[in-house]
Amino acid sequence: MYKLRILCIGACLMASSMVVLGKSQSINSSVDKHPTASHAGFNIRNYIDFPTDIQLIETYRIASPHGVHITYGQYVDGKEVITAGAKLHLRNNGTFSVQNYMVHLPPLESNGLDKWFPSNTHLIPVYETSIYDELHPKIYYSDVSGYIWLEKEIHKFNRKDTTLFSKVFMVNPINSANTVYGGFFIDNKDSSNSTLDSQMFWVQNAVQFENDTFFLASEFLSFANISLPLDNDFTITTDSFSVNRLDDRFEYLNVFYHINEVGNYVNKLGYDALTIPLKVDVHAFSGADNSAYSPEFHSLQFGDGGIDDAEDGEVVIHEFTHSLSEIASPNNTIGNERQAMEEGTCDYFAKAYSRTHNDYTANKIFTWDAHNIFWNGFNINTNRAYPSSLKGFRDGDRDVWSSALMCIHDSIGRKATDSLVLEHLFYQQANATMSQMAKLIVQIDSSEFDKRYYKKVKGCFVEADFLKWNVSIAPKNIPSPLVVLNQQGFIAGNETLQINLPKQASYVIYNTLGQVILSDIQSKIMLQPQDFSKGYYVIQINLDGINYSQRIIR
Repeated sequence: MYKLRILCIGACLMASSMVVLGKSQSINSSVDKHPTASHAGFNIRNYIDFPTDIQLIETYRIASPHGVHITYGQYVDGKEVITAGAKLHLRNNGTFSVQNYMVHLPPLESNGLDKWFPSNTHLIPVYETSIYDELHPKIYYSDVSGYIWLEKEIHKFNRKDTTLFSKVFMVNPINSANTVYGGFFIDNKDSSNSTLDSQMFWVQNAVQFENDTFFLASEFLSFANISLPLDNDFTITTDSFSVNRLDDRFEYLNVFYHINEVGNYVNKLGYDALTIPLKVDVHAFSGADNSAYSPEFHSLQFGDGGIDDAEDGEVVIHEFTHSLSEIASPNNTIGNERQAMEEGTCDYFAKAYSRTHNDYTANKIFTWDAHNIFWNGFNINTNRAYPSSLKGFRDGDRDVWSSALMCIHDSIGRKATDSLVLEHLFYQQANATMSQMAKLIVQIDSSEFDKRYYKKVKGCFVEADFLKWNVSIAPKNIPSPLVVLNQQGFIAGNETLQINLPKQASYVIYNTLGQVILSDIQSKIMLQPQDFSKGYYVIQINLDGINYSQRIIR
């Protein structure tokens, strides 16, 4: 007889959906060549100019299938400037882009406080205070007078080797039955009936096995008691196990299956750097009707209020997507539009998964957990004018972003859209707008997918009023006006390399470590072989605001 055991390991709460008070900073993004795919020894000052009294310190680095993404925090007088900094994206195809959200403000007297918050006019000295609460933990940044400049909700809320066979909802009973909440399809205090049982389906789960025991754990998750109520371990004596929703063990099986399905899918798309194992509590928050991802402990919690959140596969994958987003771009869910996009992206990703099973509720998200007496849920097919129709808060505007992503999904398919969406996670930043992020997604398609989906992707963003057709991304391959002479002689070391330009232009030469070797303004660039060590170099030339790159070998 085999036994299955759920391992529950104690953990604490903390996480990150944030609310900002203060002025938004704009994104400045440029595209150019970087000198090597190794990305070793890069200096951010080679890519962006900033005053010497500002320090940019690398705080995070992560790789996607298309490059390396480095986050820098801004520091002044050795103190962090909250929400300010820059991102450097070093792409495998030889291009880079910079997102600059530094602030250039005079600091006030620090009064011994160790952080700055950028107001409209000054850097305000602030201190950090953590308020620990099981359901709503927060972090505050306050000045000496007690004024709160920034409040961060710690949780990211939705809203409120062998095989085990088990039954789960696919992805919830409303979807699979093509019905609406009511009749036999009601919560009824977590009870079950033959109608709901008929919407449970056998699935295979890859689980861990040791000493005749199956462990419900995988490379994507294991279970933990993070908050009340506390669950007990349970065992079974067969490798085929089924309980209905009246049994508290059903939520374990349901969550385990859906996270593993989507985790494997994300890995196959090449984004395995994002699927770090999670701790998951399927009965949490003392029965409240909320679910949350907590970045500090990389954990998911699902509440039992209303309909148990862990019973709805769309809620499960929405929260799982929060974890992917946070791993890609940590600690920057700040600003009304940025928070709305965070929720909208998770709504989209969950619904795109749900629609692989059926399209019966294609325009609604959380059709079992919501759209009923407990709460209203969200739609995913709205067509609201941007920015005039924005309501200015996270849940009020999430559908604006998710609907645009679903438009792309319906135009180019799930796999292509999900690849763009997963890649764009690395470019997220505090106070970003929907228009800015739409432009970046179009840019990602241009630089990483050779503009394969340009018209359809941009068309959906134009329809959403994020972009205009007459505002386009510069083509990746601009015909070069450069005339390069004597390359072979330069390689051999006996001829001057000559680059003729149509007029004077600035240029910078980088070595393979990203170091600046030479910079000047000329209409004719003359390079002597004896001035260069043997190796690979890139010349970056700015001509009338357009950047051109020429690779050279010595």
